[in-house]
Amino acid sequence: MIGVVNRLFEAFYWLLIIRILFSWIPVSPTNRTLYEFKSVIYKITEFYLRPFRNLIPPIGSGGAYIDISPIIGFIALNFIRQIVIGILRNIGGF
Repeated sequence: MIGVVNRLFEAFYWLLIIRILFSWIPVSPTNRTLYEFKSVIYKITEFYLRPFRNLIPPIGSGGAYIDISPIIGFIALNFIRQIVIGILRNIGGF
């Protein structure tokens, strides 16, 4: 059970990394497959990152901005993972 939970957290880490990469690389709507893939990644990760972005909005000036919500999201996800794994170990999560 703990192994499965770890894999789920790892998968979400990778989704966040892919989202960060997509934020740096412009994707043209004419590249339908890649554009749809980006949309799916954003939909999956936005529910998690939005609260952090609301807490600390993107920092910007001169038309450019830095969104630190993924960094905060990674830190929070690591804490959540440790708590969940700890709970599973305490209840004998296989």
